[in-house]
Amino acid sequence: MESYDVFLMGNFVALPAFVKKFGVDAVVDGKAVRVIATQWQSALQVSGQLGALIGVFVAGPLTSRIGYRYATLTGLMLLNAFIFVFYFANSLPVMFAAQILEGIPWGIFIANAPAYCSEIVPLRLRAPATQMLQMFWAIGSIIVGAVTYRYNKQDGAEAYRYVPTHQIVLNTWLITLQNSHCPSMAVPHSSRHSHLLCSRVTLVVGPQGKTRGGCKIR
Repeated sequence: MESYDVFLMGNFVALPAFVKKFGVDAVVDGKAVRVIATQWQSALQVSGQLGALIGVFVAGPLTSRIGYRYATLTGLMLLNAFIFVFYFANSLPVMFAAQILEGIPWGIFIANAPAYCSEIVPLRLRAPATQMLQMFWAIGSIIVGAVTYRYNKQDGAEAYRYVPTHQIVLNTWLITLQNSHCPSMAVPHSSRHSHLLCSRVTLVVGPQGKTRGGCKIR
C-alpha cells in the first residue's frame, strides 16, 4: 500500500485530468501548456514520506502497548479513513495534508513488518517473508501504474479520485483476515509457533536427578 501511494502521486502529476484541475498555465517551447507547479510537485512527493517518518516514531510505543496485531489493525483503519480525506480534497493543500495523514499508517507498517518477520514469524518462514516485503513493494508499483493507465483517458474528477480508493478493498480484506477466528488465518500477537513449542517443553533430567541445560519435547 505504501508503494501504491508513493508512486501514485508521481503518476498524478502527468495525469491529464489532474493537471487540468490543479495545474497552472505555463509556456514551454513557445507553446501554452498547463502543468503542476514545481513546488507542489515536490511537496506532494515528500508529503507521504513525512507522514511515514511520524508513523515510524509512533509505531514503537503503540506496538509495545497493544501488540503487533492491533497496531496493524489501527493502521489499516486509519488509512481507510484518511483515504476519504484525499477523495474529497478540492485543492492541493488538502491533498498535501491527506498524504501526510496517510503516511502515518505507512510508517507503522514500515516499522512493524520487518520486525514481525524477524521476531514473530516461525524460523523457517522468516527468510521468505522478509523477501516478500520487497516483492510486494515492486508489485504495488506495477498495480498503481496499471490503475492510473486505466483512468488516463478520463476527463472528470473520477480519474484521480477513484484511484486511491481501490486500496480500501484490500485494507478491508486485511482487517477481516486479521480478525478471523481461524487460528491458521489470524495474525498472532507473538509467535504462535514458539508458544506451542514452549508449552510442550520439559526440563532434561541428567544423571543423579540433576537438571541440566536443554529441553525435551513430550
